[in-house]
Amino acid sequence: MQGERKSSSPILLIFSLTHSVGIDLFLALQGMTRQGTGWVSIKPQGSPWVRFLLCVTIFVQEVFGMMKRKEYIDGLRSASTVEELETAVQAPCHRSWRMITGIIRERAEALCASHPHSRFIPLRNGNQLEICGESHSCGRGGGYYGYGAEEVVKGALRRNGFSQTAAYRIWEWATEAYLHRCIKIIADALDGKLSDPPMNRLIFAGMSCCGPVNISVEDNDAEGTYRRATLACECGGTLFDWGSGYSDGFNFVSWRCNECPRTYSEWVTNERFREIRQCKGVVMSQ
Repeated sequence: MQGERKSSSPILLIFSLTHSVGIDLFLALQGMTRQGTGWVSIKPQGSPWVRFLLCVTIFVQEVFGMMKRKEYIDGLRSASTVEELETAVQAPCHRSWRMITGIIRERAEALCASHPHSRFIPLRNGNQLEICGESHSCGRGGGYYGYGAEEVVKGALRRNGFSQTAAYRIWEWATEAYLHRCIKIIADALDGKLSDPPMNRLIFAGMSCCGPVNISVEDNDAEGTYRRATLACECGGTLFDWGSGYSDGFNFVSWRCNECPRTYSEWVTNERFREIRQCKGVVMSQ
């Protein structure tokens, strides 16, 4: 059973909202108004009526904002399924508000704890982290689950047959307020829809709208230690290492040709990535 989390009391909610209105009105009287996430001087040329009207406007906006936030919070707390919670989350509201984020997380944990796939969702039970039927104690700090939790969660999921891609995505959502979104990833993984990509093999990624890259093998070799790794392209031209990235726990390299608009991606192991970047005998793995 997951550890209970205290809900925000109505008194705390009223205090927080009243405090926000009070700050707005006070700063408005000082000739300041909101702009984005900060405050700027409105310089009302000393007219008290301008400041008074600004105060009234801010007060009305805050009152309507409180009403909308209350409706949003009620929708979150009344959700009885994961689908209803996601619908409530997507409703228009100021989701950057910290209290709302905490309520989303609280409701998501309650629904995930009672879901059939709950054993694959990282949940806290007091000071314990529970995942795949295992219970672990993680050190203080390091985020919501504790220090070292990422390795614990991903390792447990891999031991239970999940791909690295699935384990990575489950962990990514687990560290956010929207824990309930792990459920769809788990369902897809159990259906075999989230397998890991083939490693160290070129995968055709499409035709570049920019055409071939403007670089020759001679110019590349002249760069010395800064030269790019190269491969032969099926058109007879040369593929060049045109940048790399990281996704779902894997490194990948993008390859571009200097004779045709073909582009390729290659998901690489750490050893292969090191070979490409050091240009040490780069040969395409078959």
